[in-house]
Amino acid sequence: MAAEYACAKTKFTEKCPHSIPANQACTLPASAAAARLLSKKFIKKDCRVLILGGSGGLGTFLCQYVKLLGASYLAVTATQKDLVISLGADRVNN
Repeated sequence: MAAEYACAKTKFTEKCPHSIPANQACTLPASAAAARLLSKKFIKKDCRVLILGGSGGLGTFLCQYVKLLGASYLAVTATQKDLVISLGADRVNN
């Protein structure tokens, strides 16, 4: 039986956009938190970043965090080039 409610520390949570239903958004925090942790630890302003799988769950968040931190990056994806471009990728190869 699955629980309806669970307690979580706020540092392990993310805000849910109003445009995404809660039942679909429940998988997003893990990807978003991982991308935030990676970008805060390794990304500096003006560094260059290669993101493999830029259209995946972690990749889409990482593209956005990298851009917010002022780095330039090349996102590589094999499936959704338009999505990665819309996230602000400097260059996309597929």
